[in-house]
Amino acid sequence: MGTANELPLLEQALSDDRLLAGWERVRANAGGPGVDGVTVEQFGGKVLRALAGLRQRVTASHYQALPLRRIEITRPGKAPRVLAVPCVADRVVQSAVALTISPRLDPGFEDFSFGYRPGRSVPRAVQHLAEARDSGLVWVAEADIQSCFDRIPWAALLQRLGEVLPDAGLLALIQHWLSLPLQWPDGHQQVRCMGVPQGSPLSPLLSNVFLDGMDKELAAGPWRVIRYADDFVIAAASREEARRGLAQAARWLRRLGLRLNLDKTRVIHFDQGFSFLGVRFRGRQMSAVQPGAEPWVLPRATQPRPHSPSSKPAQHSRSPAPTARASAPATPPSAQPEPLGPAAPSPNAAASAQPSQPRAADATLQDLQRLSVAPPNEPSPPRLRTLYLTEPGAYLHIDGERLLVGKAGEELANIPAEKVDQVVADAEGAVSFGALRLLLRHDATLLLTPGASDDPAGLLTPINGRQVQLRAAQFARLSDGPFRLALAKRIVQAKISNARTVLRRYRRFRPEGDRGEDQALQRLHAQCAQAPTLEAVRGYEGRAARLHFEALATLIDPRWGFDSRNRQPPQDPVNALLSYGYTVLFHNVHTFILRRGLDPFVGALHAPRDGHAALASDLMEPYRSLIVDATVVRFLTQDDLSPESFDPDHPGRMPLEVKRRFIQALERKLASPVGRDGSQEEPADWRRLIERDVNAWAAAVTGSPDRYQPWLAR
Repeated sequence: MGTANELPLLEQALSDDRLLAGWERVRANAGGPGVDGVTVEQFGGKVLRALAGLRQRVTASHYQALPLRRIEITRPGKAPRVLAVPCVADRVVQSAVALTISPRLDPGFEDFSFGYRPGRSVPRAVQHLAEARDSGLVWVAEADIQSCFDRIPWAALLQRLGEVLPDAGLLALIQHWLSLPLQWPDGHQQVRCMGVPQGSPLSPLLSNVFLDGMDKELAAGPWRVIRYADDFVIAAASREEARRGLAQAARWLRRLGLRLNLDKTRVIHFDQGFSFLGVRFRGRQMSAVQPGAEPWVLPRATQPRPHSPSSKPAQHSRSPAPTARASAPATPPSAQPEPLGPAAPSPNAAASAQPSQPRAADATLQDLQRLSVAPPNEPSPPRLRTLYLTEPGAYLHIDGERLLVGKAGEELANIPAEKVDQVVADAEGAVSFGALRLLLRHDATLLLTPGASDDPAGLLTPINGRQVQLRAAQFARLSDGPFRLALAKRIVQAKISNARTVLRRYRRFRPEGDRGEDQALQRLHAQCAQAPTLEAVRGYEGRAARLHFEALATLIDPRWGFDSRNRQPPQDPVNALLSYGYTVLFHNVHTFILRRGLDPFVGALHAPRDGHAALASDLMEPYRSLIVDATVVRFLTQDDLSPESFDPDHPGRMPLEVKRRFIQALERKLASPVGRDGSQEEPADWRRLIERDVNAWAAAVTGSPDRYQPWLAR
């Protein structure tokens, strides 16, 4: 409830801050124009004047929203999706209203409602269902409301809003928006008498307000409900109770003029298997319907754990990296978060990694149960969730707040933008301006990797967050010789120490290959501590790297043809894997640097030069061997991988399927636990360790140089 001094809700929505926030949301969506033809860019060119005019018209009761633009989106193998899109100005006011009333409405929703709510997610809904199963509720009624959003009755919706929103002017404005006609491309208009328009920024919230009535109807039953938007399941201890819960939901819907889609509604036992929210359940196991979508749909504790060094790399990964591809062979497709996926997708499963708002049409309860292990504590959210675009000819574009990847009319991936922190484009394709703006809106980066023809790499990154004082401190340190020397020594000594650890770990399996490299590296480590200049430190680093790769070659089967490090371009499969792995690691470090507001071109060990992100190179050095080299050695031990998997005419080029599998291995590594170094608080995974180092570097350049201490493996 509001306080006596609180402004009316409509006045709050029309404040400068709230209207600007609404505009930012609309700009981030980068959607198309409404019936007036005004684009987001055109509106932005006069945004301050336009916002002032909107406020004046609404306040003076002269505001008249325009009809909704009908847009039909074709979907291969499915009925077209029809959007009803308000014009940009109307979307701004609606977004401001949504931002204003959501904090009032959300606390009153039932806890088992997970869609379109802050702090809620598909993994939490999945965990909720898994907990129900583990408590003995093993019968599930899975349900889909037929044409739910298009058939929500306005009277019932407005009555519910009136009970919780004490502002008649605001309610009148919402009723005005609900009643807008739909305008077809030829200009003729269709009167609407029900439903919330799919395309309005206010509609997700309004749908939750309406369906909360059903939630409250079901809340007291001897079952457990999990609802995400218009898809819901009822978990019960018996078939009869599940049927009773389903019947009770159907009666509530029928009273309000809606009905269940009988083709997508049934009662089933967990052991029989089903899918819900993009997750397959069978018995006590869960897996993502779309290979690689685990971070978006599964509770983190249920995601497959990395295997021990002695086991084959699995095709599951805990990390959040989808890859986009077009076809779906038996190996994990690359149009979904590829670095994470189950081994045997169905042919249609390759098309969409749809983690945040999956449809019940493609997801039944059996599939969700297969990976359910409820953790005792809330797991840490994944860091730098990465979408890899590896399919040649793929097109990255958007639908509202979702990133879509398509090719030749097929949808390969469908992912909420809020679930993607970086995109790595490995193949020739296309990216829409809307996708670029949406990535920037969510502080995500886009990396174009060098192509086979040595095309230049590129990085798209948001310009916000750059801290002038922090960067000024970095540049001041360029002339601080003792500072740069001290930190460069730490970097190189950590690199040597960690390389020795990796070699010793794998040397246990091939002790006969030891040619004294470990002792030589130990001497270089000690000599580096006494280096008088940066040039001397760089010299020790170069000699240590050569020794490391010579020793690494003795751990790799000779049939791979690896005897030394070469690059630009790599000449053999091992060097191709190493080069790609270092590129992925470099980009992860680079992204964390940009997010922290540091200048990536100003480091300590690597000399500053145009076009080279010296700081990213510095901060990745200690972990090259631990993350990339170790992953490559394990990757080469797979039974179904051999030199014949590479093109004999171009052994230094990774075939597409090999690259996709290697991405999986890298992502599993980056998301795996780091281990212990016996010192400070242990980071949960390698990406968090890198982020910790970046933050420590910022502290170092601003006056606390001892804060930067690279992690040392034991």
